[in-house]
Amino acid sequence: MGSTERRNRETEEIRQKIIAAATQLFIEEGYANVSMRKIAQKIEYSPTTIYIYFQNKEEILRELLDHGTALFLDYIQKAFAAPAPDSLTRLRAGLKAYIQFGLDQPAFYRLMFIDNLEAFLQKAMCGNDRLQGFALLVEHIAELIDQGQCREQDEQLIGQSMWASIHGLTSLLITYEHHFPWNEQEVLIRYHLDTLLGSFVRK
Repeated sequence: MGSTERRNRETEEIRQKIIAAATQLFIEEGYANVSMRKIAQKIEYSPTTIYIYFQNKEEILRELLDHGTALFLDYIQKAFAAPAPDSLTRLRAGLKAYIQFGLDQPAFYRLMFIDNLEAFLQKAMCGNDRLQGFALLVEHIAELIDQGQCREQDEQLIGQSMWASIHGLTSLLITYEHHFPWNEQEVLIRYHLDTLLGSFVRK
């Protein structure tokens, strides 16, 4: 490995270390209460050192959220793109992927969908890349409507209701993971999706 490649790798490792520390602090203390000095103390660096890698905590947050968004969309897009016997099965897979992202990546989910830290970057939810996931959901709901499978004909209304429902379950499973006697997780998720889809789809 050449010296330039080694330096680039070391730089990226340090950047990821800073981001990981910031993520934990943002969750534990709230974004507004975290300073660059606190982040530096967390990883036992001097504040001057982390300014070499990030200009301010807003830049750290932006990179964190960009990575989380890309990861989230990867979950959703792969689920909707996977072979499925019918549109309903594909929609179900997309909804489950949303929940699975939250369970696999609780820190990203919390910062993106619960704490909505993008507000600190003056970025509105509407027009945000995160809404690509919602757009895909609405697209597949519209497909079901075109096939005559939905009672309601407004794909936006159905999509918003479905999002609210799966967000509620995901948030509860993350927040009260060890503080509530949940049923077996797969059973609960399957039942929730059965109930949700059953309320919109014609039998």
